[in-house]
Amino acid sequence: MSDSQNSDRRRFLDPLVQAIGNGWTAGLTIIAPFNALGVEIRHPEISGYATVVPCTAISPYEIHYELSENGIPLYQLALYKSDGGVAHLSRYQRPAEVIEALNTLLTAVRPARFSPRPMHPQWIRSRTALYAATQSPADVRKDLDSAMMADLTDHAKGRLSRALDHLSPGLLARNAPRDEQGRLELKSEILLAQLGAPAAPSTVRFMWLYAAGPLRRRDEQVLTLRIADLIPQNAEHRWDAAPWLWQSNVELPAFEANILSAARGNPSSDATVAQALTCLALLDQGEYPKAFNLYGVQFTEALLKGLMGQGPTPRLQDVALRQEWADVLHRQLWETAPWAVAALVEKIRAERFAQPGGKTKAIESRLFNLPHQTQQRKAGLALVVTRDNSSLDLTWSASNARVPQIHWKRPLAIDAARSAVRR
Repeated sequence: MSDSQNSDRRRFLDPLVQAIGNGWTAGLTIIAPFNALGVEIRHPEISGYATVVPCTAISPYEIHYELSENGIPLYQLALYKSDGGVAHLSRYQRPAEVIEALNTLLTAVRPARFSPRPMHPQWIRSRTALYAATQSPADVRKDLDSAMMADLTDHAKGRLSRALDHLSPGLLARNAPRDEQGRLELKSEILLAQLGAPAAPSTVRFMWLYAAGPLRRRDEQVLTLRIADLIPQNAEHRWDAAPWLWQSNVELPAFEANILSAARGNPSSDATVAQALTCLALLDQGEYPKAFNLYGVQFTEALLKGLMGQGPTPRLQDVALRQEWADVLHRQLWETAPWAVAALVEKIRAERFAQPGGKTKAIESRLFNLPHQTQQRKAGLALVVTRDNSSLDLTWSASNARVPQIHWKRPLAIDAARSAVRR
């Protein structure tokens, strides 16, 4: 680089060097592999280091490592691990953006300092209004594909016949997923009963009776019963394990009924019900880790940071996204049923860790993805289970598999009952 280029680089970098604080130290030096003047940045709490090199964006796909009037001057920030490997690389137009990215990195390596955020009163009002909306009738219709019906085995036809005989349109419509306005959720699929293998055998697809929500708002707002070969692992709404949600001959499980009764203000001497009420009170206070700890489920450092708006995002500069993700995590965790999550933990252990000396790798089960992600690997809340421990964690996954909501969300009726008692 010429002396004039180095002089231009020094003037460009000087505002950044002057503005850096928060324990960071910065010094001008020649940066390899560019063999050009840049800034090396270090912090005592971080084992690696960062460099900033001036560059010029001629186009979105063409970067020159010389400052030029023919493009946009940028600060290229590279984060290096202690072994010299590149951990992150991005470009910014202003020194403040570089500093914000560095401080985000610093937050990520510091221990989380969780502060509870109490339930917003609108949350329970919204759940109560949603419960009221579910009491309005919705049509349930049948549209069973004749070709698929013909391919069903006698065993599958028997399962279908029994499922349809016991199906209660009123129960199905009342428990069907709704949006915030109480309308049937668009494009929803509620898996009701597995009928058997599809015509073309598969290890992941099976023939199911399911209820489909409307595709568009302008369509008739009805639930339609269909059969199709589906992937149950990807289903948000899978009710084969909760037949009381749609079958007239199955009663609500005693434990669920007892919690609902206690939420309505009826006294109970059952210790497990008292524990659930304590858990609900902790959730209302925003003490999610304490609520789940009652059932032996821990919160990881990553999740605690996510709740504080300090979690990892696809890009270091996604400050607004981190806060939105924190808001989503608070709301979704408030709507959970930790006792149901604990039951899921025991189910996973019984299925995957039953044999002594058998499987030891942790089982990760995704509850939901966080919003505004277009990349393949998405961040979301997951339940991580080992033979001896269980935790909720913020993880990244490209899988579409989901834990059905019945295994981690509490029924609307519980919050509607609690709301009525408070009035």
